[in-house]
Amino acid sequence: MNVCPAEFQERITRAGGLNRYGEPNFKLVWSRSYTHRAGGVWTHDRYAGYREVYIANGSPIPPRDGYWILLEWTPPEQYVSETAWFFLHRDETTGLCSLGPFPHKGRYEIAVKLIWSSIDDGKLTIQPWTLNSAIVDRIIPVILAGRKDSIIRRREFAAAEKVRAERKAESAIEAVIHNAKRKLLPSQIEDRIRLLEKQWSEYLANPVKFQRGIQQVM
Repeated sequence: MNVCPAEFQERITRAGGLNRYGEPNFKLVWSRSYTHRAGGVWTHDRYAGYREVYIANGSPIPPRDGYWILLEWTPPEQYVSETAWFFLHRDETTGLCSLGPFPHKGRYEIAVKLIWSSIDDGKLTIQPWTLNSAIVDRIIPVILAGRKDSIIRRREFAAAEKVRAERKAESAIEAVIHNAKRKLLPSQIEDRIRLLEKQWSEYLANPVKFQRGIQQVM
C-alpha cells in the first residue's frame, strides 16, 4: 500500500491551508487504500447495508490499477442539511442512504485523479502520475482560484437578483399609486353600473340549482 510521503503532504498542506478542524484542505491518497462509508446492495457477495467502499470506484472491491488521488475537503454546509442529504440520496427500495451518514464535519471529495489516459491501437491505457511539483505548483492553485471565482460569481448573481427584486417592488408600488390617483370618467362609471345590472338580471332569470352533497367543515 502506497502512502503519501510526509514531506510531500506538508507541501500540499502549506499550499492549500487547513480547514476549521485543523486538517488539510487537500490531501493525497492512493486509490487502492482510501475508503468511505456508503449504503447499498452488492450482489457479488449478497450484501445489503452500510460498508466501506473505495472512493476511487465506489465499490468494496479495490480498483485494479493503483494511482494517486488528490482529495479536497468540502464543508458540511455545502450539503445543505441532514434532511436534504437523506432525501436526495436515499434508496426507496432499501431505505439506505447511498452516500452514507451525513458528513457533520464535512468530507473529502475527489478533486483530481492523477492519471493519464490514452488509447493505443484501440486499447485504453491508464498511466499513473509520479509525485512531482506540478501537484503543488499548478493543480492546487487552479482549484483555489476556481473556488474564489465561483464565490465571486455567486455574490454577483445574488446582488443582481436583489436589484431586480427591488426594481420589481418599486414598479408595483408606482402602479398602485398611479391607479389611486387615476380618476374614472363619468361614462366609465356608467358602463360599470350597466354591466353589473346586466349580470344581476341574468342571474335572476337563470338561478343556480344547488345539489345536496357532503358538507365540508373548515
